[in-house]
Amino acid sequence: MRPKTLATVLVLAAVAFLGFGPSTVAFAAESQDLGVRPSVVLEGQSRPVFVLFISPGATVRDSVSLINKTDREMTVDLYPADAVNTNDGSFALRKSDDEMSGVGAWVSLPTSQVTLPAGTETRVPFELTVPADATPGDHAGGIVALDTAQRALGAEGDVDFAVRSGVAARIYTRVNGPLTPQLTVSEVTIDKSGGVPALLGLSTGATVTYTITNTGNVRLSPTAAVGVDPMLGSNSVLEPEPLPELVPGSSVTVTRPLGNVSSIGQLEVSVAVTAADSGNAAPVGAVGKASLVAVPWLLVALVIVLDILAIRWFRRRRRVGLEGPDAAPPPPSNVTASVSS
Repeated sequence: MRPKTLATVLVLAAVAFLGFGPSTVAFAAESQDLGVRPSVVLEGQSRPVFVLFISPGATVRDSVSLINKTDREMTVDLYPADAVNTNDGSFALRKSDDEMSGVGAWVSLPTSQVTLPAGTETRVPFELTVPADATPGDHAGGIVALDTAQRALGAEGDVDFAVRSGVAARIYTRVNGPLTPQLTVSEVTIDKSGGVPALLGLSTGATVTYTITNTGNVRLSPTAAVGVDPMLGSNSVLEPEPLPELVPGSSVTVTRPLGNVSSIGQLEVSVAVTAADSGNAAPVGAVGKASLVAVPWLLVALVIVLDILAIRWFRRRRRVGLEGPDAAPPPPSNVTASVSS
C-alpha cells in the first residue's frame, strides 16, 4: 500500500459564515469557542465594532478583547486585515498572507500569537497609524483571531481535511478630509424565461441583474427600487430592497425576480439606488436602465400561416364570385347545321 500523502487543507471558518472569495474570508465576531470584540472603554460601556475618527499622520491606541469560552487553554493567531465586500455584498477580510494597503497595514499588534487560559478574557493593545498621504474618507478592516487547534474533518483520497475556527472585530476608520459619497449602477440585464409560452406571446417570468458600486470614499448602505414598464400591461415598482453595507471601492451584484411579464414587445426596467452615509450626509443616488424586446416567433409564424391561408381562401372565393357558380357554358363557335329533304 502506498503511503498516504500528509497534506492538510486549512479552511478558515466562522459560525456565521457569509461567503468567501479567492482572497477573502467572512468572519463573525463570535463562535462557539472564541469571541473577539473592542475592549470596554468605561465601566458598563461596550462597542460592537471599532469606529475611529483620525487625521492623516496621526496615531490612535486601543485594545481588543479575546474571549476563550472553552474549558481548555487556547492559543490563537492574530493579524490585522483590510476589508472588502464579496460579490454578494458580505463584509469580508483578506487572508493573512495577502498584501495589505489600508487598515491591515496601519494596525500594529504587539504579538501575532496569544495564549488564552480557559474561560478568560484577555486584552491585547494595538496602535493604528494613518499615513500622512492617506486619502480622506472611510477605510475598513479588522483584527482576526484564529484558533491554532485543528479539528480533523476526515479524509478524501490523499488529502486530510481540517478546519480552523476564526473570528474578527471590525475596524471602521474615517480619515479627516473631504467626503464624497457616490454610487453607480451598472451591468443592468434582463433575463426572460423562454419555452413555448414565451414563443406564443404568453406572460412568463423574468429577472433583472444589476451591479452597484461604491465609487465614493464613505461606506454606504444602499436601497434599490426596481421599476418595470412592459409594452403590454401596467407599470409596477418592486418593494425597495435594502442592500449590504458597501465599503469604498466595493460592489454587490443583485438578481431580483420581476414576476410574470408580457412576452410581446419591449420590456423596460429601471434600477434606482439611494443611500445615506454613516455620517448623515445628504443622500446620494444613481439610476441604471435596461430594455429587452421580446418577439413571440411561434405566434408570428402561426399568424403568417393563417394570413397566407386566408388570402388564398379569399382569392378563391373572389374568383368563384366573378364567374358565377351556375353560369352556362359559352356556345360553340363555327357550328354548321345540315337539313335533309
